[in-house]
Amino acid sequence: MIFKQHNRPTPREQFAKRVRHQFGLKRSIAQTVYELHFKRPD
Repeated sequence: MIFKQHNRPTPREQFAKRVRHQFGLKRSIAQTVYELHFKRPD
């Protein structure tokens, strides 16, 4: 029980993880759009 409670992430950690995830998602989308627009195959 104590171990389980100890392992629970704090709200701050959850927030940081969510922000990192959203940022990574936006970055990958931007990367894909960039490749589609500027790296078109001949």
